[in-house]
Amino acid sequence: KVSIIVDEVRDESKKEQMAIIFFDIQNIRGQGYDGASNMHGGFNGLQALILNDCRYAYYVHCFPHRLQLVLVAAAREVVEVHQFFKDLSNIVNITSVFSKRHDELQKAQVAEITRLYPSMS
Repeated sequence: KVSIIVDEVRDESKKEQMAIIFFDIQNIRGQGYDGASNMHGGFNGLQALILNDCRYAYYVHCFPHRLQLVLVAAAREVVEVHQFFKDLSNIVNITSVFSKRHDELQKAQVAEITRLYPSMS
């Protein structure tokens, strides 16, 4: 039997990137999901199906998801935590805009130099 991992994430340019990995299911040594019952259900979920084929694939609730739940709860209750994440979000938004503009400026400069000096391209 073969298992498939499919994961997606946005890269720096905000484009969706997807990775697909195939591997032998007997080599699985752990499982982690975001808490959806159809995934981690001990009797009928994906966790149970994988454990039927590979007894060493122990289930652990996804730690990054747990961390996110804790941080969201803290941001609701503690003003300083809320302000920290608000400031952090603003910093990320501002720096990503500046890097995009810098990339656009560089592309425009290369295009202009190529236009002015065709022999250099």
